[in-house]
Amino acid sequence: MTRPTFSPFAAFVHAVRSLWLNRIAAIHLTWPWMAIVLPFNYAQMAYVDPLLQRIGPEGATAEQASQISATTLPFVIVTLLSFGSIAVNWHRYILRDELAQGLQRLRLDRPVWRYLANLVILMLILAIVMLGPLVGAGVLSRLNPSLGKAAFYVATMLAVALSFRLSIKFPAIAIEDQTYSFGTALAQTKGMMLPIAVYAALIMLSSFVLAMLISMPIGLAETLSPETKFWVQFGFQFLASWIMLVFGITVLTSLYGFFVEGRNY
Repeated sequence: MTRPTFSPFAAFVHAVRSLWLNRIAAIHLTWPWMAIVLPFNYAQMAYVDPLLQRIGPEGATAEQASQISATTLPFVIVTLLSFGSIAVNWHRYILRDELAQGLQRLRLDRPVWRYLANLVILMLILAIVMLGPLVGAGVLSRLNPSLGKAAFYVATMLAVALSFRLSIKFPAIAIEDQTYSFGTALAQTKGMMLPIAVYAALIMLSSFVLAMLISMPIGLAETLSPETKFWVQFGFQFLASWIMLVFGITVLTSLYGFFVEGRNY
């Protein structure tokens, strides 16, 4: 049986539509973790961001570095845990119609830990794969800055496309398919580098558009008092981060649905 052609535009529309149609379920599954993350986000924006702005050209002082670490480390840990937990529940909901209830929405079980461990492995793979192209682009930029910059952008886009191909493993982890590997993901997406690169570009473009839309009310807040401006910025940035979190997980679910389960968009 011939596999349907992967259309990046159809897959993108499917991901957007899937998120919109399941927005109530998305709120239901994510709000407990978002409530936990909220104060950490507040601390990051209220205390760390101003500290970073006060760092001089000579770098952070020991006191500044200590203050930044004391707030940033808990923020990173909670953010990663919330991401893994939300991702597993969201994948399982989209792929298996399994809507987590109660404390299950805060799950930190084996699939979540495998999800996060494989995320680290993915980062290491990409770092190794990108080392050669980045060094090459750096050498080329010394000979021809314009050509070097173009090579850097091409290498980065190919790395993003590769990360999307490999990331098909993550929905499999969520539904506890332990036989699915990164190698399987590469085999099932063989010859699809360009369409997936276009798909990745659409995702990145949508993130940019969302950031622009979010920045509009923030820009209008310039006329407000500093305190009101802060809360406007905080609210819209938190909303944007939630949308991109759930959308990013939906994007991977759509890829898995097409390449592994044979769903056609």
